[in-house]
Amino acid sequence: MSWRCCCHLLVCLTLIATAFATQPAYASGRPLVVGGTLVVNDYTDADARDNFLSLREAMSVVAGVLPGPFTLPERVQMPGCTFNASGMIIGGCGAGGDTIHFAPALTEIVLTSNLPPIVKEGLTINGAVSAGKIVINANAVVTYGFRVNADQVTLTNLTIVNTSGNGNAIRLENTLRMGLQIYNNYLGVRPGSTSCSAAAGITSRPYIGILLLGGSGMADYGYGTAYIDNNVIGCAQNDGIVVQDAPYVYIGQNLSGGSAGNWIGVSRTGADIGNDGRGIFVCCSNFATANQILGNHIAFNALDGIHLNQAGGATVNYNDIIGNSGPGIHVLDSASVTLANNTAHGNSGPGIWLDQTNPSPLLTRDNHIIGGAYYQNGAAGISESPYAAANTWSQISTYANFGLGVDKQDNGLPDTPAVTLDSLTPVAQGVRVDGTLTTPVLIGNTYHIELFRIDPDPTGYGEGRHFIGSTDVTWNLAGNNHWSIANPSGLGCYTAILTDTDLVGGTSSEFSTNLGTRCILAYLPTLVR
Repeated sequence: MSWRCCCHLLVCLTLIATAFATQPAYASGRPLVVGGTLVVNDYTDADARDNFLSLREAMSVVAGVLPGPFTLPERVQMPGCTFNASGMIIGGCGAGGDTIHFAPALTEIVLTSNLPPIVKEGLTINGAVSAGKIVINANAVVTYGFRVNADQVTLTNLTIVNTSGNGNAIRLENTLRMGLQIYNNYLGVRPGSTSCSAAAGITSRPYIGILLLGGSGMADYGYGTAYIDNNVIGCAQNDGIVVQDAPYVYIGQNLSGGSAGNWIGVSRTGADIGNDGRGIFVCCSNFATANQILGNHIAFNALDGIHLNQAGGATVNYNDIIGNSGPGIHVLDSASVTLANNTAHGNSGPGIWLDQTNPSPLLTRDNHIIGGAYYQNGAAGISESPYAAANTWSQISTYANFGLGVDKQDNGLPDTPAVTLDSLTPVAQGVRVDGTLTTPVLIGNTYHIELFRIDPDPTGYGEGRHFIGSTDVTWNLAGNNHWSIANPSGLGCYTAILTDTDLVGGTSSEFSTNLGTRCILAYLPTLVR
């Protein structure tokens, strides 16, 4: 008997039990459609009434457009469906909530044309097989892997390669959808791929790995537009992930709130599988709000690591962004973005670029950079364009960048210091650094000074590598504009940043002139690529 023969009924029943046991738990109170289970056991892309169930047939069944008649061996592969005597589906599947599994012996399915789109709520496609993840091979002739036009769809344990033209491995097509889960997949590359070459099984590259064309997600638990986590995404002709006019997309976080970052442009072992555009691109209107990019590994992309364009209210935290040919993170015409504890190094542009297209109105504002390390980049650690303003940074670490640690005008030249370091005094706690504000102290404003210890720098405006501590200065009757901060580690070379936390949200300065011992070292940092 052929290895393609239909599953034994016991195996199918086991798969049903597994499907119900692993069905994702959606938000409390949200109805969950429960349908049937279909087990694909045909490695071909056939659509014929024979003894085998192909993926194409299964997709047509769950879409409700292929009621039969089915042969008895085919019916055994669809234990969740009910049939009449003629082999026609009369219930149990095709109305939503179905699950598609694959026979354990399958390894690869070669498509001949686009699969039917997903149009029924609650479909799960789980590509787990004995070899790991089923390979859906578009064979350089098929445009898309899976097109989603329904709520609560789950795509997991799939390898989708060799889509052609302007197609995508996965595409969300409808602006009114939510609850899409994409996890544990390889998109554009095969497991173990270390390049985008034919030798790695890549004969055609998707235009975009994952494309979300809108969405209707909400802030409530489990109601986001999409949850994209623990995928490897590479070799795209353009961007790895595009989120266009969609809110509440979680890239690097699963539906339960757990963190599981993606590998975008880089394999799990660190190999270059870079996309020809940006790693992640979020745009293009007020609908693209409150998106979260958390804990991802983004490297070797031909443009920016992360690009936010008119994507206000985003949260970008704990990402490792290395070796991209543009900025690590590019925030353009976007406000109220939180960028916390990211690492951006070895990128050709700035580590973080706060950018604005036109002088007015002020769009790139109220963005806050908190912590993180920005080093060995081809421009500044953090750069703010002349049209952007009212942005702050705190407790950052910048060093060995080809430009300044912080460049407020994006011009490569140090600004007039907003705060000066006047003296170092040995004290019982190590050393006391005393300084002065060079700006008038206004009533009602708080001036937050942060002290940093630097690595030696040839400019004399060395970057702040190690955050030491902070203090606040406010107006008083004596007009006091002096400050001091103690450092237990003693003598060294210091610099400081001033943040004016006024009513418009605050604005931070460049690093001040250095003061201390061993401040200048005549070298140029090497850009690591």
